[in-house]
Amino acid sequence: MSTGIFVARHCHYRQSDGRLSEEGRLQAAAIAAKLAGERIGLILHSPSLRCEETARIVWECMGCSPNIGSVDWLCEDAEHSEGLPGCPGGGVLLVTHAPVVRRMTSRVEAACFGEVTRLDRLPA
Repeated sequence: MSTGIFVARHCHYRQSDGRLSEEGRLQAAAIAAKLAGERIGLILHSPSLRCEETARIVWECMGCSPNIGSVDWLCEDAEHSEGLPGCPGGGVLLVTHAPVVRRMTSRVEAACFGEVTRLDRLPA
């Protein structure tokens, strides 16, 4: 098992109410499967409903007990990160929006619904 910082865009959602679609729920479960070999101790998400639901499904599917919480600096219009708190329990998963993902990584596919990407470092 390894640790690291991972970023995921929220999963597919319904425009009508902002909740995850069935496709989005499956994408969130797939994120958990992709992280199966990682030791995640903390999941942080944007306060938006689609990010919260994505994070909760990943958390439930992982079958472990990472801490989970909402932070404003992962909001869609956030200008910068505030840094990550220490996490002795393992790696960190950030669930956020496409514009924030694009500021964190140059991988184009990282901004797709339900994609998860390991970061080399957290941008300043």
